[in-house]
Amino acid sequence: MNTPTEDPSTNATYIKVNWEPITLPVDTGRDPIIHYRLEWDQGTGNWVSAGISESLLVTSWTFTTDDNGI
Repeated sequence: MNTPTEDPSTNATYIKVNWEPITLPVDTGRDPIIHYRLEWDQGTGNWVSAGISESLLVTSWTFTTDDNGI
């Protein structure tokens, strides 16, 4: 799987991340992968949940913040 990339439309209050979907089957040696969980580092080491995809077919995610990055 390639590393997710920041979409050019990203700015101070709007984050969009793009990636290639996982091709099944994926042998992780553990539980099967069933969704993506996205987290965002506010630049201070504080991670915030940006959401969970409902499908492995999702190839991008957007997260909107207020002007304070919260």
